[in-house]
Amino acid sequence: MLTLSAEQFAQRVTDANLLDERQLESIWTDLGSREASAEDFKQLAVRRQLLTNYQVEKLTRGDRTGFFYGNYQTLYLIGTGTFARVYRAVHRDTGAIVALKVLRNRYSSDPEETKSFLREGRIGKTLRHPNVVPIHDVDTFGKSYYLVMDFVEGRNLREFVKVRQKLRPIEGVNLMIQITDGLDYAFQRGITHRDMKLSNVLVSSTGTAQLVDFGLAAATGKQADKVEEHPNPRAIDYAGLERATGVRKDDKRSDIYFLGCMLYHMLTGHAPLHETKHRIQRLSMNRFQEVVPITHHEPNLPQHLVMIVKKAMQLNPNSRYQSPGEVREHLKIAFPKIKRTAAVPAPEGPADVGISDVDLGPISPLAAHAPAHTIMLVESDTELQDLLREKMKKRGFRVLVTSDPTRALGRFETSTVSPADCVIFSTSELGMKALNGFNMFGELKQTRKVPAILLLDEEHLTWADQAKTNTHRTIVQMPIKLSQLKAHIDEMLGSAVDH
Repeated sequence: MLTLSAEQFAQRVTDANLLDERQLESIWTDLGSREASAEDFKQLAVRRQLLTNYQVEKLTRGDRTGFFYGNYQTLYLIGTGTFARVYRAVHRDTGAIVALKVLRNRYSSDPEETKSFLREGRIGKTLRHPNVVPIHDVDTFGKSYYLVMDFVEGRNLREFVKVRQKLRPIEGVNLMIQITDGLDYAFQRGITHRDMKLSNVLVSSTGTAQLVDFGLAAATGKQADKVEEHPNPRAIDYAGLERATGVRKDDKRSDIYFLGCMLYHMLTGHAPLHETKHRIQRLSMNRFQEVVPITHHEPNLPQHLVMIVKKAMQLNPNSRYQSPGEVREHLKIAFPKIKRTAAVPAPEGPADVGISDVDLGPISPLAAHAPAHTIMLVESDTELQDLLREKMKKRGFRVLVTSDPTRALGRFETSTVSPADCVIFSTSELGMKALNGFNMFGELKQTRKVPAILLLDEEHLTWADQAKTNTHRTIVQMPIKLSQLKAHIDEMLGSAVDH
């Protein structure tokens, strides 16, 4: 390989339009001489974050393209697939960090593949959900086609499971609830995924699961006379399933089967379907008929979780869940049970419902010397309802309970006297309904001055920025001790008295 001088390498940097004259001059100044080696130039440019290692490697190879797509400069290659590459990139004017998905050159001249790629972009631009990676733009640069997406700091779920080997049930169910939430959002808009697999779910550093590659597998317009000759390897598993079950191509319930496969893999560390690149084997009916029961790998899994996987993976599509929403609702029912089981330190210990069952401490002056205050709890978990009702009553509070945020708001709207002095909205089971109820509670004329607390479950902490708070409306993160929760309630009631 030709040994480059520093000036020769600098010329390549200039030709690629990666650095301006001022930046180049600053490097020469720091080096102290243009006689420095190319390696010294590279190391200084990387250390000062003027170039990335990826850019340096491309320049060293003599690459002249691939540094820019439209207004975006590629920083790193973060993923490769059969049909596309994904880069971390930065907008040259705004500095915004994005992910660029670029169709490989060998497919850019194929009208069917470009049509498929552009279709993915158009589908993605219509989807806006916390559990779907948004696509902001679809564009071309020269002969290249690319999608502009949010950059997710994290890794895909396949890598996540590989590192962890398998996930604890509470982790797997938590992620699958998010996945089914995003998939059901698309499902209700008539959009199926057609390529559900662990690598098409990104898990952010905050634990949020987000779907990518919507619609790509079914988008190709090419049709082979025989399914064995199917041109798109991403669609092979779906084609094999639908041939094995005798349903029409593109059955909407196929996504459900592969959701079950993903949950199986997450909980056991084993793929339920034999993994192979051989087309004929992937299309074999035996591959779907010889799935080893999940309990063979994990005999101690909770029975209700085993049943969810089994129902999702029924070969008869009429026996499966019929929508991602059905899977999600069953997972949500199972989640608190799994959560309590995972948190119990010993058989004789109290069940963990997200709030520590400890002594509340001395009665506060507010509770001891004032008339009994009424607290309204908006929570659908009956065990949490009972725990809070019992403990709050012991400290002199009256406790009203409802599982419906809308009903709670209605109680205030229809009453001439405020039915409660403080309202607690819990996201533990109600999720976004609790957040929306909390925010609406602060907007309505009848309730905006009533103290309110939003209990954010661990999986919902990222919602804190969406909550509308003030001096008598606050957020409390779970898990929390009852004594701490009571202190927040006292503070809210004291704030109301001050007002």
